[in-house]
Amino acid sequence: MKKVGKRDWIEEGFKALTDSGPQALTIEALCVRLGVTKGSFYHHFKNRQDYIKELLKDWQQETTVQIISASQSETNAGKEIDTLLQLVFTIPPERDLAVRALALYEPEARIFQEDIDRNRRVYLEKINNAFVDDAEESRLMAIIDYAWYLGIRLMFPPLDEDDKEKMIALYKKIKQSYLNQYRGKKDDNR
Repeated sequence: MKKVGKRDWIEEGFKALTDSGPQALTIEALCVRLGVTKGSFYHHFKNRQDYIKELLKDWQQETTVQIISASQSETNAGKEIDTLLQLVFTIPPERDLAVRALALYEPEARIFQEDIDRNRRVYLEKINNAFVDDAEESRLMAIIDYAWYLGIRLMFPPLDEDDKEKMIALYKKIKQSYLNQYRGKKDDNR
């Protein structure tokens, strides 16, 4: 019998979720996919709920915490936005959709997804605050920013790379035009 580590279980869970949906995240189905016994599963996880929680913690860390951290390391808000846009489009859209589908059926997943979405919007609001004096407008713009991103990511059929790049460039122009009205009202961080 082959040895399977915790990371293998997490990766296989994402593959199963993406390939077959939330119903594929059973202990038995995952064991079959990995070619191991249930003992291997229970060596790493207490139960299915513990496994789902670990899967979601990994998702949150990879797609939100690490991306925000990397973006915040930039020296100004303009570069921060560019880095953020570059990194968020590396998230596999099919995984994003699969995790969101899981959130429809699993209360724990719903809590994680709500937290992820909230943290992402709060971060976008913080970036907008570097340009916009009005807190409510910053909050609403963050919602628009995030809705634009989700719309592109969850579209069927997905945008091809060329169209995606054009959409990003156009959105940056629109955003820049919007932000230009605030030049001089706040320090130019771009």
